[in-house]
Amino acid sequence: MVCRILREQYEGNKGYNPGSQLIQIAGISILDKLDHFVKEQLHAKLYIRYMDDFLIISHDREYLQRCMVEIREQLTQLDFELNEKKTRIYSLSDGIEFLGFIYRLTDTGKVLKLVRPENVKRKRKKLRRLVAKSKRGYLPREKVDESYAAWRNHASKGNSYNLLQKMDAYYLDLWGEQ
Repeated sequence: MVCRILREQYEGNKGYNPGSQLIQIAGISILDKLDHFVKEQLHAKLYIRYMDDFLIISHDREYLQRCMVEIREQLTQLDFELNEKKTRIYSLSDGIEFLGFIYRLTDTGKVLKLVRPENVKRKRKKLRRLVAKSKRGYLPREKVDESYAAWRNHASKGNSYNLLQKMDAYYLDLWGEQ
């Protein structure tokens, strides 16, 4: 029933309306079965999913290939399919982009979660624009602070201590408070 409602709520040949609250709920709940399958049947140790994007990290390429086949079968049973353009096995040493971060393997075997440099550049540009608008009286400072706090919270989920220190200084400098 839910899948039928989702399919009928958007007039397109592919995909769903990403802004729909139903999509938000579906992204969390419908793929819950997939989460359980990946953790309990495939025994994935490092598995991350947000909505319809997911990532499994393993040293064993054959295991990942087997996972891909079995996940494809599970999704078919749920009447979903993998995006074949995006779905592949990547090397962590090359870096993997996922949800605004780049996951990279260090020489010591540690996985780093770094904010994508393009996101930082875009946020700096946006902050310059918002602060200028606020200084001219078109936007309350609280709104600019909220925008920065939201980005900062996202960035804090990665290995970003030094980046956050620099961005805090940059933000205060925009306001002339340094």
